[in-house]
Amino acid sequence: MATYSTTTRFATLDAFWVAVDQIQTTSTNEEWEKLAGYFADDAVLYVLGMSSPPVTGKAAAIESFKTLKTYWALVERRQRSQSLSADGKVAVVEMDNHLTIFGEHVEHFPETEVVEFDEAGKIASYRLYCDGTPLKEIAAKKMAAQ
Repeated sequence: MATYSTTTRFATLDAFWVAVDQIQTTSTNEEWEKLAGYFADDAVLYVLGMSSPPVTGKAAAIESFKTLKTYWALVERRQRSQSLSADGKVAVVEMDNHLTIFGEHVEHFPETEVVEFDEAGKIASYRLYCDGTPLKEIAAKKMAAQ
């Protein structure tokens, strides 16, 4: 059984978020496949938070992130705390992120991600906990203005 250090797990998450930040809706299929490479084949991801249905598998993850990137951008990922389970499989990161949603800045957006890794070090489960109310308000304003 492989063992992973705290540094390895959090370095993987840091690299993943750099990749998410850099990818665009106009990115090539090869670039999207590179992002999908962070996930286990059967990964279950709550990309839009726990109040939205999960997506399962790499193809669904790509489609979910493509949709997300049409209105969402991570300006700064600010980690407040992080912890790793005793077996090294589950990482928890508390964040206070700076986002852009439909062109509007959200300076302080608290989120907590719970990420389970498989034996190969791939993301097997991604759960995002946040209060989506500020984002829904921005989306509602955007829709009302159209």
